[in-house]
Amino acid sequence: EQVKLAASAGHEIMTHVPMQPINVKANPGKNALNTDLKPAEVKSRLIWALTRIPGHVGINNHMGSRYTRHEKGMQLVMAELRKRGLFFLDSRTSRHTVGSKLAKIYQVPHAVRNIFLDHDPKPESIRNQLSRLERIAQERGYAIAIGHPREATIEALSQWLPVLAEKGVVLVPISAIIARREGIPQSLVKVSRK
Repeated sequence: EQVKLAASAGHEIMTHVPMQPINVKANPGKNALNTDLKPAEVKSRLIWALTRIPGHVGINNHMGSRYTRHEKGMQLVMAELRKRGLFFLDSRTSRHTVGSKLAKIYQVPHAVRNIFLDHDPKPESIRNQLSRLERIAQERGYAIAIGHPREATIEALSQWLPVLAEKGVVLVPISAIIARREGIPQSLVKVSRK
């Protein structure tokens, strides 16, 4: 239902693929990609995740601080993404991630998140992260943030979004950022369909 609503509002759809975190007590969710799985099981779990969400244009990792640094496992992910024409957004839950490096090798369009909006869920912290996001966007020409559908995050965004234009910032789909970064003509970028 959420996917249908988002697509009908013109938003791009991404699949949030659960991947193994370093913290063994943290539960990444059903069918998470783990470093101790055989390649066939990794592929099976990845395909399960990719077939659950209709009309997606790419994926990002849910958790994954251990898995995204696992080269052999991430090679399997990149091979499947390339085959399906999907992009990879690295949530960068680990500074040791190999996501971007392997995406380049496998020629998978990709990007890396710049800011976590609500790692600290306090409203003031979220507003500070939005200010940092603006600065990065103005310096680099784009910035990518990831957040959660928490009450404080939604409230901060509802106040921030209406004043973006005044700040010289434009909200764009992630595919536009990836296309610009990689020099891909926007007409060739796969977009979500209703």
